[in-house]
Amino acid sequence: MSRGRGDRWGGRSTQEHGAWGRKTCDKSQVKCFECNQLGHYASECKQKKTQDPEINLTQQQEDEHSTWETSNRDIWYLDNGASNHMTGCKDLFAELEEKVTGQVRFGNGSKVQIRGKGTLLFDSKNGDQFVLPNVYYIPALHNNIMSLGQMTEDGYDVRMTKDYLKVHDVKGRLIMKVYRSPNRLYKQLLIPGKPACLTMKLEEESWLWHARMGHANFIVLENMARKGYVTGMPCPKQTCEDCLVAKQTRRSFPKESEWRANEPLKLIHANLCGPITPQTKGGNRYFLLLVDDYSRYMWVYLLKSKDEAFTKFKQFKIQVEKETSYAINMLRTDRGGEFNSQKFNEFCQEEGIRRQFSAPHTPQQNGVVERRNRTILRMTRSLLKTMKVPDSFWGEVVRHSVYLLNRVGTKALKNSTPFEAWRGHKPTLHHLKVFGCTTFVKVMTHQTKLGNQCEAMVYLGMEEGSKAYRLFSPNQKRIVISRDVEFDERKPWAWKEFNTDEVSTPPMWVFNEDGSPSVEVPAHEEEEVSLVTPLTLTPNSVNFDSTGTPFQVSSSQSNSNHASRDHSPIRGFRKIEDIYQGTNSLTKGEVRNLYDRNQELLLIGDEPVSFEEA
Repeated sequence: MSRGRGDRWGGRSTQEHGAWGRKTCDKSQVKCFECNQLGHYASECKQKKTQDPEINLTQQQEDEHSTWETSNRDIWYLDNGASNHMTGCKDLFAELEEKVTGQVRFGNGSKVQIRGKGTLLFDSKNGDQFVLPNVYYIPALHNNIMSLGQMTEDGYDVRMTKDYLKVHDVKGRLIMKVYRSPNRLYKQLLIPGKPACLTMKLEEESWLWHARMGHANFIVLENMARKGYVTGMPCPKQTCEDCLVAKQTRRSFPKESEWRANEPLKLIHANLCGPITPQTKGGNRYFLLLVDDYSRYMWVYLLKSKDEAFTKFKQFKIQVEKETSYAINMLRTDRGGEFNSQKFNEFCQEEGIRRQFSAPHTPQQNGVVERRNRTILRMTRSLLKTMKVPDSFWGEVVRHSVYLLNRVGTKALKNSTPFEAWRGHKPTLHHLKVFGCTTFVKVMTHQTKLGNQCEAMVYLGMEEGSKAYRLFSPNQKRIVISRDVEFDERKPWAWKEFNTDEVSTPPMWVFNEDGSPSVEVPAHEEEEVSLVTPLTLTPNSVNFDSTGTPFQVSSSQSNSNHASRDHSPIRGFRKIEDIYQGTNSLTKGEVRNLYDRNQELLLIGDEPVSFEEA
């Protein structure tokens, strides 16, 4: 049996010559491509199939399977007859609205259900991302279809040549160059992308520096590197979705101030932000932000209550006036009670500080500090979200954000950063790391030769006034300052495994005058206890001799002679109730005698380690 047209004179079929000497062909064994019947060629077929005019999906006639029967999640068919983009892979969608429904009809009359519509994201070879919007989700579809007609409607330029197809975006950049396959189809391998700053793109140096700088605007970072505002940072370019999620806001007021200070401290902007929930580990619920109008340099102070603002402002005044040869001339604030109190006004009058207040309900008149406030909060949210840091660490993040923003260029300073305008030299950034990343800190004290030489901690920024890093130890629940640190900037800390609200140190106890234990005091309230060097006791029961000197008594000897002393090492820990169960209470006179002799309060417990005071 022969298949096809054969050669020019009849191919392999039996040849016969007619009356005029021309060859005739025996077509009894020839099979038609169209109807699969013997006896004629496809060009002679009277039952030739007609194409349905409503077909909107390309079919592979040469392949054994159609495009919706084969399965390959990363292969896309570029079709100039398809009416819409469509795929059957739900996990490819970066966004999906499953409320969208409908039907798609194929050329053979079959129909499939639409179960959603969304957006896909693909990675390109140059590191950029290609967005494909308005894609139908059709679970019954086994192949991915990209409609060239829909792409042209979206502004893409689609061009077909002899051997390949090119797609350019609205900016004229080449997005795809697809060669035609032997079966006359255009197939393209597309790799799905992920819209996360640190998931896929932290490998790129641009994204790494974007994260290190607290998700500052890429345009600002690019200008800083290109114009030489800072040293030690390359020229980053990208767009971060974490920033869009954390920073998207309404349009701000476009007007800028008509007057600028021409020297440091001539005008200081101040504002109080809060209350913020949850409070920090140190009980802080507010922060006070101060901005120098001339340099745009910022200072921040964490506060437990609003009335602390006056004390912090006095500290700030002494600090900045000693740091420079200038004195504060004017202070601009809102009309909040923390800034408009009698003692605040009297202090400013005594120091010769002119006051400027914004009109009621008009924060735009104090726009410099209000805008910086918003920038700090946006950066704080970005840093917390990126590394999944608990919200109770917002105080550390605010402090770190101010540190970064003082080293980031602003529109108010054309050719420098606030740091350079205030201190007179360019900042260097080579020491910065991604906030909240995992670190490994050298352990300076270890008891055994085979003990661990480092401990995993969390990076919280730089320690102000020191060439060292500020770190948090989740195991010890305290702040650690160290310069011997190794960083894994791509690895966030597994916060879910630790309860940051727990206190690792044992509770402190305060004695009444009669020697009985009083109420338990949490470790973070140590500053409220008026004190002295604590006595650290073993877990054995405690008693006192006639002079009031404390000594140790084991539980088995708690009712025996009090003069016998036990200097054995600690063998374990017991509850405070068990310790005093068999001991005699001190009288008021004995307590006074002990206090007069040793000049110290009977305070039992280890030194507390709180989040803010460690």
